[in-house]
Amino acid sequence: MIRYIFRLILFSGIVLSSISLAAKIVGKSRVLHPVITGLDTDCEGKPQPCWYGVVLGETTAKDVMAIFSPLGDRFFDNTTKGQLEIFKTTLGGCFAQFVCGRGGSTVINEIILTNCARVRLGDLLARYGEPETLGTTINCDPKHPIIQLDNYFIEYPADGIIAAINRPARLGSWLSLQGNVRQLYLVKPRESDGRKTWEGIISFRRFVRLHPEQIRSSGCGP
Repeated sequence: MIRYIFRLILFSGIVLSSISLAAKIVGKSRVLHPVITGLDTDCEGKPQPCWYGVVLGETTAKDVMAIFSPLGDRFFDNTTKGQLEIFKTTLGGCFAQFVCGRGGSTVINEIILTNCARVRLGDLLARYGEPETLGTTINCDPKHPIIQLDNYFIEYPADGIIAAINRPARLGSWLSLQGNVRQLYLVKPRESDGRKTWEGIISFRRFVRLHPEQIRSSGCGP
């Protein structure tokens, strides 16, 4: 009986190890979305984050136009907001905002990519691995006592990457790797505080489990 149990445990361990290895192979072999590959394209030897050669703190709005104009993209110089906008980039189908800031500066210091075509949470995990933090934005409506979780946010502070992930239709303790990336922020990197609020097996055939405190409702406060 003991020998049978030992064999069963050994067999289970081999199966689980094989599944984990297969998941890693699938993740590494996955073809990344153009928005994600843009973080490497024309960015060799340049400080991160970099997107198709646009480097924060160095590239100007004029440089951005030179990079994306040959692709047929159209621009709107939104001087009121201090940013150059592309309403639908050829590379990724995003509404792209290259933020300079007010005051006449033309140097790009932030990139915001919104509603990019079919960018998923799994695409980010395939490139960066587990994020250091995961949290939610909360909408408090005084007419309804139940807090509504709006979006999930994941952060890679050392890489200058912040992403807003659309909340599932039904909130549960499992966040699908197929979840749509609503907005992707490229900002200047900052030091992490060392917190780890994310855990789970990263795989394109499984899900990642959220910590209980990330989905538990609480009072909105005064």
